[in-house]
Amino acid sequence: ALANCSVTSMGRRALETMPPFTEVADVERSFAALEEVRALAEQGVSLPVGQVLDIIKLAGSAGKGEVLDLDELKDCSRTLQAMEDIAQLLDGRNDTLTLTDIAQDIDLDAEVGRLFSRSFDAAGQLSVRQYPQLEQLRREIIQIEAEITLTLGQSFDFLHGGVTQKIERALQFNGGWSCL
Repeated sequence: ALANCSVTSMGRRALETMPPFTEVADVERSFAALEEVRALAEQGVSLPVGQVLDIIKLAGSAGKGEVLDLDELKDCSRTLQAMEDIAQLLDGRNDTLTLTDIAQDIDLDAEVGRLFSRSFDAAGQLSVRQYPQLEQLRREIIQIEAEITLTLGQSFDFLHGGVTQKIERALQFNGGWSCL
């Protein structure tokens, strides 16, 4: 039943696969955490847990040197930002001791978070300011696209022209359209 209250798929999976509590202290800690979330909500404080996405596979891929696409990078950035926001919302509060205790096991690299926050421009694309080499790469991509478009156009014109000439010759040889 508790899994149905989760706002993330990762949280739902964790709750669905979690073994039942065997110790009273674990049950009390769970209820204390839920009560702290409710109290925060009553104070108008919303923890952005819905922004925390399951990026475990992405982190593993990046750790092996694989390249992440733009949407994957954005997911990582949003997740790190949400986790940092949660840490800041809980920092120094006396009314969220259980949540703070749970969150203390999450080790965020602030430099990685700052790098992600600087990585995207206002349009949501990778920032040329942060990655100046992108400007040259984007120009080269535009040039390659133009060359491909030109080549395809010339190929079409050549094929179309060749087919048209063959049809015209066939019509002349066979006496025009009436033969069809």
